[in-house]
This record gives sequence, C-alpha cells and structure tokens, in this order.
Amino acid sequence: SAAGHSDEGPKLIGRTSLSVPPDRMQNHNSNTASGLGTDASTRADEEASGRAYINDLLENPDSSAAAWVIQYFIFFIILASTGCVILETVPELSMNPIFFPIEMCITALFTVEFALRLYACDSLRAFTSNCFNVIDFLAIFPGYVDLLILLLRSSETNNHVDKAADSMRTFRMIRIVRLM
Repeated sequence: SAAGHSDEGPKLIGRTSLSVPPDRMQNHNSNTASGLGTDASTRADEEASGRAYINDLLENPDSSAAAWVIQYFIFFIILASTGCVILETVPELSMNPIFFPIEMCITALFTVEFALRLYACDSLRAFTSNCFNVIDFLAIFPGYVDLLILLLRSSETNNHVDKAADSMRTFRMIRIVRLM
C-alpha cells in the first residue's frame, strides 16, 4: 500500500493480537466504547483470539519473541529429560533419588504444554489424529505410569511395567523432530 502498511492479516503487538477485521472495526469500537463489549459474541471473539494467541505461542515460533523463547525452552526440557534418562542407565547413578522429582517436573511441564495445545486447537479430531500429538501424549504417559507405580509399590512391584515406562520415554526424544 501507499503508506508502507501491509494488509497481511492480524498483527501481534506486545501480548495482544489485533484480530478484529477492518469491516467490523467500527462496530467493535462503538460496542467497546459504549460498554456493550461484554456480550456473549464479544466474549466468544475474545476467547477465540486468546486461543489463537496460545496456538501461535506453541505452534509458530516465528510469530513472536515469546513464542521463540517457549520453543527453545521446550527444546531444552526435552534435552534435559533425555540426559536424565541416559544418566539413569549408569549403574552408579541409577538409584539416585533426584531423578524421580526431575521426571515429575518435566512431566508436569509437558502436560501443561499439551493441555494448552489441546485447548487452543481448532478441531479435536485433527488434534488427536496428528502423529506429533500422539507422540507427545506417549512422551507424557510414562511419567504418570511412574507415579502410579510409586503409589502402588507398597503392595507389589511390577518390573515389566517399569521397563515399559522406561522404553516409552524415548518418545520424548522423538519430540525434537516436531520442534525442528
């Protein structure tokens, strides 16, 4: 355009997204200025805008600096988790009690990320049929298996369940492919 502005779609400014289409802008401005901006359709628009923002943060690292930081934070957590799994195989370190709390913290972080991506998705069917989301679920699941084993351990230890949970942790390493 003549003034050097582009009409490529919503622009991110700080932590907010300008997602109101130009043809609705006057109606939007008059509703919010008169205090009518709290009706159900405006709340739905705000929720959709919030979901789109969360989706951009988690799925599009080029959308903002915050999205880039989150992307690399998750990448670092995956590498830390992988390092812990490797260190746990060293006989001298295998019984170190520090690994379980680290595993639970990592599982909690991945669970929050997964839940936010699920909340921000457009279609539950598309989300559940996406191979990367299935891998992410399988990467989180062993942490809960470990927690369940700990809770049930007082009765009897199922060694084969422990081994299955350990082997499922390799899905965390596969998550790196998603981030690249």
